[in-house]
Amino acid sequence: MTTIFDRSCTTVSQLVTEYLEDALTPAQRLTFETHLVYCPGCTTFLSQMKAVPAALGSLPPDALDDEECVALIETFRSRA
Repeated sequence: MTTIFDRSCTTVSQLVTEYLEDALTPAQRLTFETHLVYCPGCTTFLSQMKAVPAALGSLPPDALDDEECVALIETFRSRA
C-alpha cells in the first residue's frame, strides 16, 4: 500500500483535478489530504486551483478573443 511518504508533490499535483471533482477513492483522498497537512506548497497550489474557475467565470463573455481562449486551453492541457 502506498503511504503519504511515497507521494511526491508531483503526484499530488496530478491528482488535484480528481480531488476537486471528488473522484478519488477514500484512501486516495486521505493520502492527498494528509500530504496537504505536511506540504504548504501543495496547499497553496490547491488554493490557486480552486480560484481558477471563479476567476475565469467572472470574465465578461468577450474578454478573450479566440486566440487567447485557445492559448489558455493549451496552457491548462500542457500542465495536466
